[in-house]
Amino acid sequence: MVRLSSSERSTILLLGCAKSKLTTPAAAKDLYWPSTMVRARRRFAEERGAPWFILRSKWGLLDPEQLVAPYEMYPAGR
Repeated sequence: MVRLSSSERSTILLLGCAKSKLTTPAAAKDLYWPSTMVRARRRFAEERGAPWFILRSKWGLLDPEQLVAPYEMYPAGR
């Protein structure tokens, strides 16, 4: 394990997505915009000025600017 001094440490924020999303392809940061929770998470991340990404089960780690098509994916047995 590499230990970083406090001046070398960086913060990266990982935001969860939501079921509510747009019905057309959009940048990842906008795709989940209908969700109140996602809007609050995005505002939190942007106010801190730290790099942030959206974590999504189908696509993994998404850059906020990455174009993503909407989709439905549910856990097995649902």
